[in-house]
Parts: sequence; C-alpha cells; structure tokens
Amino acid sequence: MKGLAWYYVTRLGVVAVWLFIATIGGLPLWANVLPAAAMTAYFLWLPRSGYYVVREDQPLAPMRRDERTQLISNRAATWAFIAETVLLGLGVVWSALSGRGELGAVLGFVLAAGSFAYLVAHAWLARRG
Repeated sequence: MKGLAWYYVTRLGVVAVWLFIATIGGLPLWANVLPAAAMTAYFLWLPRSGYYVVREDQPLAPMRRDERTQLISNRAATWAFIAETVLLGLGVVWSALSGRGELGAVLGFVLAAGSFAYLVAHAWLARRG
C-alpha cells in the first residue's frame, strides 16, 4: 500500500472498534453512528489540515509535528485538562448535593466537554499564529 493508505486503514479500524464498543455498551443507533461519522470525517481531514507534516514514506505513522504544532497541542491539552478538572469537581459536588447519584452522566459530560475544550483551544491557538 502506498502513501496514506495504511493511515486510513488503521483509522477505520479505530472507528470500527468504537462502533463495536458502543454497540455492546447498549448505545442507541444514532449515538453509535454520529460519533463514528465525526471520527471518520476528522481522520480524513487531518492529513490535509496543515497541522502536520505528512511523510508518505512512513505508512503506519505518516504525520509528524514540528515544534510549533507540538507546543499548540501541549497547551490545548493543558487547557482541556483544567476544564475537565474544574467540571469534574463541580459535577461531583452537584451529584453529592442533589442526592440523585447521576455521577455516570456527569462523567460523560465532563469527558465530552474536555474533548470540546481541547478542539476549541487547539483551533484558537493554531489561528493565533
């Protein structure tokens, strides 16, 4: 296989694993398909995004980051970790005070919010130049 073919095959494997785990986890069909479609679109867009240097001579790991993009990713991950920590603390307090015991839903929200915070921070830091 040449170029980015192995990259796409391995990323489709990641999507397949997601679909399998989500299906055996009992998620409804729309909750399986929407994230899988989003992941597929993201994996297709990523080599063309300009965030990475694409080296087609290395089929299993073709994308490399330079120092600037590594710094952006590290800062975005730090911001996402801070957001998740704050939200997790608030969620635990809310769950304890409300007496509802919905900590699982809170954790799902915290993980989704952390992922969103990472993507927003990454995009904002990358556009700043």
